Amino acid sequence: MKITYIIPLFFVIVLCGCYRKSKFTITAPLKIDLSYNINQVGAFTSTKIINEVDITSKLAKNGYYFDDGKIDKVTLQSISAGANVEDANTAQTIQIEAVVDGDNGKKVLLNKSQVITIESSRRGDILNALGTLVGVDKNNITLRNAIDLINAVGVKDFEGKIQNMIEENINEGIKVDLNGYVPTNQRLVMNLNIQISLLITYSKCEHVITIFPEECYL
Repeated sequence: MKITYIIPLFFVIVLCGCYRKSKFTITAPLKIDLSYNINQVGAFTSTKIINEVDITSKLAKNGYYFDDGKIDKVTLQSISAGANVEDANTAQTIQIEAVVDGDNGKKVLLNKSQVITIESSRRGDILNALGTLVGVDKNNITLRNAIDLINAVGVKDFEGKIQNMIEENINEGIKVDLNGYVPTNQRLVMNLNIQISLLITYSKCEHVITIFPEECYL
């Protein structure tokens, strides 16, 4: 009598060492929204804080976790802004810049812009604040492409701060100052939103079935 032995595939995999951890590289998109409500006469500084819990919870909501992985790099893709000028506004022009404040001092993220004209008849006409004007609807302004204003040194510092915040669970937050320059005795009344788009590239080890076993090191 011929006896046939059937060995479950799982045990074959274990015996041959084909069930190993392999390295995977994942790219996670992250958008940070900073909203500044401005009601100021003359020059001003308005500050917003980026918190670690806000970043990690937003990433986790989209299925990205870093507890068992290693961040390879953080890359700033773009900065865009939108604004709504209120009826109480009397400012006719404005210049803006964004500065990141940290332990190693302040680093300019967005260089000081050109003079932006705010026409009293059409408050939506804020011309070329951060690049190309892409939409105007009465008092609403949508702007994009801040590439001409981005400060390379400030961007590198900002990317490093975001990476350290996630890796080290730093809770102090990152301060982003919006500096505005308005003519004397003119009041700027505006809601300005800045959106920073980032890509976070990280590596993690996952168990896979393979006939070419390879150890995973991070």
